[in-house]
This record gives sequence, structure tokens and C-alpha cells, in this order.
Amino acid sequence: MNYNGKGLMIDIYGESHSDFIGVKIYGISKDRQISVQKLQKFIDRRKSTNSFDTPRKEEDKLILVSGIKQGKTDGNVIEFKVKNTNIKPSDYEKIKTIPRPSTADLPAMIKYGENYKTGSGKFSGRMTLPICIAGGIAIQLLENVGIKIHSHILSVGKIKNKKADEISGKITDKKSFLIKAKKEIIKSQKKGDSLGGTIECVINGLPVGLGDCLFDGLESQISNVVFGIPSVKGIEFGSGFYGATLSGKKNNDDIIIEDGKIKTKTNNAGGILGGMSNGMPLIFNVAFKPVPSISKPQNTIDLKSKKNVKLNLKSRSDSCILFRATPIVESAGAIAILSTLLFQQNELTIENIRNKIDFTDFFILSLLEKRLEYVKKIGEIKRKEKRNILDANREKEIIKNLANSFPKLKELLTEIYPKIFEFSKGQEK
Repeated sequence: MNYNGKGLMIDIYGESHSDFIGVKIYGISKDRQISVQKLQKFIDRRKSTNSFDTPRKEEDKLILVSGIKQGKTDGNVIEFKVKNTNIKPSDYEKIKTIPRPSTADLPAMIKYGENYKTGSGKFSGRMTLPICIAGGIAIQLLENVGIKIHSHILSVGKIKNKKADEISGKITDKKSFLIKAKKEIIKSQKKGDSLGGTIECVINGLPVGLGDCLFDGLESQISNVVFGIPSVKGIEFGSGFYGATLSGKKNNDDIIIEDGKIKTKTNNAGGILGGMSNGMPLIFNVAFKPVPSISKPQNTIDLKSKKNVKLNLKSRSDSCILFRATPIVESAGAIAILSTLLFQQNELTIENIRNKIDFTDFFILSLLEKRLEYVKKIGEIKRKEKRNILDANREKEIIKNLANSFPKLKELLTEIYPKIFEFSKGQEK
């Protein structure tokens, strides 16, 4: 499970009930200060602490594998892993052919068959822990350059909190909100049900012009990571869907000079214009669906018998994920911002350029790895159809097409690709 950002690459491994889950982070240069102790405190925020959180308790103690020595990055791949201690795959044995409604079970069971791991496997919310590890590192690096990220619960079910100040980005919660929200969750939990809600995230201190247009815009970059969080069903920036009901005059943000600084009078844009930061707080809201694994009886099917069945599930899931999700949303925002920032850094030093070369090398190899996966699939098809592995015409065609697209690399292509083909044929066999 990879995130290939503009200036950062993240590889997440493991599953909900595997022995370990972990993360590898590529693209961070050496001599960057990282406190492992501070990182541990950050990921502890997503632990189960409330009575309505999952009864699955995990220590989530970080194990540093590589990349950090004496509080600083050493230029190698940063890798952390965490041991899963409270794993119970046997709990899901009885429903291995019975998909839980609104989970990944139905499409995953059909797609992967017997290879699909019960308990959601790689689709589980447990996999947000590696996201938090990468995000916690990103947050520390961003704080070192004056960029700060905060979030809070904006709503639980129909109970709403106070929004952040759109001009300062300051978050001030309603005193009564948390009390009402927790009561509503416990009430729902007693019924065997769950609740969803929204989280608001604010990023302050961004330089003007961070980001770019179209697919490289900040909205695109942040959304890409946010939708990697299980249970996320929506995102909006600034006035979002409400802004769609306003006229242009009311939704537009007047530009003013105040105390010698350029700013906007309002912040309906959420700090982003044309995909770029405009100097105002970057504000976005994330919608989480209610946790689907509930104790209430639900209608589903048995894929083995092809019959309708009633599912009575004794769930180990949260009744509401919101209270553990704020560091996850902050992590998503931090990963996207750091990746964009690293890509746009144009300080021409040997170290920065070498770091970009290292990142490019990792990216090239990840694509080669993906190419080999496709090659293996072609090999399976060729064996079924009893076709020859060797296809000399296809190899010539590939080199010819690449040479036309990259004429300056023609000589290099004729040297490298025959070796790639030779290795690929071995994989096909």
C-alpha cells in the first residue's frame, strides 16, 4: 500500500491481524530533527480510551527500524513498525463468507476470494496507525518551519460544535459539546448502533503559493491522502457545499491590506485559490460515516450458500471513531503539505538535489516493481492460453515507442530494457 506524493513516498505494510504493521518513508533528507518520544505521544492520541471506543486494546509501542539516529534523520529510509498483540482472527471465522454490511467485505470477498483476510485485513481502521506514524513525523518537520496543524470534532451525529475562526484559524470548542456528544454516543451504543460525524482541520503558517493547478493543487493533494482513511466519505474546503448555495458576491473573499499585510476579509476559499495557498488559514472538513460493524441485527447474504441471512455480530469496533480520528486527519493533512513542500523546495544545494535523486530512484523502483506484477499476470494468461513467453516483436515495439517519446534516452533505453525484458521473462515463467 503505497502513497506516491510529489516529494514524499510512503509504503505501509501489514494487516489488522498480522504480527506487525509498519511504515517506510522515503524522501526525507538527513540531519532533520525527529523526536521519537514526541512521535509516540502523538500516536497515543489514537488509542482506545473511552468506553465507546473499541475494546481491542493495543500498546502501540513504536519500534524504530531505520532512518533516525540520536534524534536526527540519517538519510536512509525511515521505518517504524508496531507489534499487534490483541489479534483474534478466529472471531471472524464464522462469518468468513458472510459480508458485513457497509464494510469492504463484499467487494473484497468477491475480488480476493479465500485470500481475503477476515477482520478487514488491509482495509481495517487499524491501518491508520502507520498513517499516524508518517503523519506525526511530517507534523514535526512542518513545525520546524512554522507550519502548524490542529483539528477538532465539528459534529457527532446531529450535535454540532463551534467552527474554527476562519481568519485566525483558532479553535474554540463549545463547553457543552463534548458532554452532549459522549452522551449521544453512549445512548447509541446501548442500542447496539454507532454514530458518524465530521472533523475540522486547520493548517496555519503556509507560505503563499504552495501547490499548483489541476491535479497538483492542494485540494487534490490533501484529498488524495484523506480518502486513504477508512470510513471517510466526504471532504470540503472553506465554505464547501454551503458556498455552492451562495451568490458569487457573497462567496467571494474581498482582498485587503491590514497592518501592512495582504489578507482576505473572509475565508470562504478555505485558504486555497487555484490550488495554491493564499496566506490565510487552510481549513477543511472531513466526513466520517458511522462505524458499520454494529451489534444490531443486519440483513446480508452467505456467499457460499447464496442465501439471505441475518447477521448478529458481537463487534469489537468503536461506536464512534471521531474521538480517535483527529490525529489521523492531522496526519493526512501533514503528509500532503510536507510532500508538496519538499517538491517545491528549490534550494540548489548538493544535499537537496541528492535527496531528490534518491526519491526519484525509489519512485523508479516502485514502478518497476509494479511492472513486474503486471508481467506475472501476463505470464498466467499466457500459460492458460498456451502461448510462448518470448515475444520479440513486442519487445522491439516497446523500445521503439519509448525512444520516440524520449529521444535523448534512446541509447540508454537500448542498454537497460533488454535486461528488464530478460528479468521479466524469468518472472513470467
